[in-house]
Amino acid sequence: MSEKWDALRIAKWFEGGYGGCEMEAAAELRRLHAENKRLETLCYDYLGELERFAALVAAAEREACAKVCEDYSDKSDIDHESHGYACATAIRARGQE
Repeated sequence: MSEKWDALRIAKWFEGGYGGCEMEAAAELRRLHAENKRLETLCYDYLGELERFAALVAAAEREACAKVCEDYSDKSDIDHESHGYACATAIRARGQE
């Protein structure tokens, strides 16, 4: 099995007795590695916020659909009343799963 050569390991290899442009390359690799870690953390933070936003949108959509069902029941004759409220209840229950 071959060893994994990530940016930090390559930077360390460059620093192992070489001078000149190798040292500059090592410094750049370390800088890029740090920037990559920063961006990775930032992406995970935003991903959590995006998931929370999506959940809020889905909840609002479910509630809007449930209200349409209830409005249908309120405006319909007595035979359809229970069906609209049953649908509204089922729609709201989807958010509890």
